[in-house]
Amino acid sequence: WIHLSFSNVLEAEQLLLLWDRLIGYDDLTILSLFATSVFLFRSEVLLCCGTKEEVGNVFRGNWGRRLRVVPLLQAVLWVD
Repeated sequence: WIHLSFSNVLEAEQLLLLWDRLIGYDDLTILSLFATSVFLFRSEVLLCCGTKEEVGNVFRGNWGRRLRVVPLLQAVLWVD
C-alpha cells in the first residue's frame, strides 16, 4: 500500500486527508507513520496469526475502509 500511497485501500475522503498531510508536511515520512499506525491498530489480530497466509488474510478485502487517517496518525505521533 505504501508504493500506491494507500490509494487502493482507503476511502476517498480518508485518502485526501492523508495526502493533505503529505503535501502540508512535504515529507514522505507520513506514509511510514501511517503504515506503522495501521500495524499497531491491527496488532492484536496480527499477533494471533500463525502463518503468512493468516497475516495476508488480515489485510485482504475491505479492511482499509474502516481506517481513519487522523486518529491513527495522532496515536503514533502523540503517545502518552
